[in-house]
Amino acid sequence: MQTQINAFMQTKAGEAIVKIFGYSSKGVPGLELHGIGKYGQLIKQKFIYLTRERGIKLPVKKFVICVEQNDLNKNLELEDVKWLEFPMLLMYWYLAGLLPINKLDDCLCSGFVNTTGEIFHPLMSDKILMLVKKQKDLKLISSCEKSSESLFLIETNQLLSEIPNLKIA
Repeated sequence: MQTQINAFMQTKAGEAIVKIFGYSSKGVPGLELHGIGKYGQLIKQKFIYLTRERGIKLPVKKFVICVEQNDLNKNLELEDVKWLEFPMLLMYWYLAGLLPINKLDDCLCSGFVNTTGEIFHPLMSDKILMLVKKQKDLKLISSCEKSSESLFLIETNQLLSEIPNLKIA
């Protein structure tokens, strides 16, 4: 299985839409995160912790999640990368068959997750809204109070309703 998702991130250099892609296979089981440099290992361990803490059983597969390098500023900092955590976690759980959604490739989201399971979504700026309007048929995965009227909304709490002990902050 493979998929991709659109993520938006806010950095000191500005805002951007980034593609995240991934796949699962019958290779050596585990999770690999690529394209976010030294922060990959920390985020990987957070995802494993969040999954185990919620008692989620994953299929014995290899999961690979990559951030498109051509979309990124070369001087990433943790404050930049954190906005990719939620889309990457969604992809991980999607590839494991845990989410009630058929595809992610027409979705857009951003946010970070802490170890207690709180999900934080940023507000969409006018610049991001303009970038999104250029790409047709995108669905926003966010919390209802932080959505845009111009996008079809998939509410985070409904998408993750089968995952225990998560909170939308």
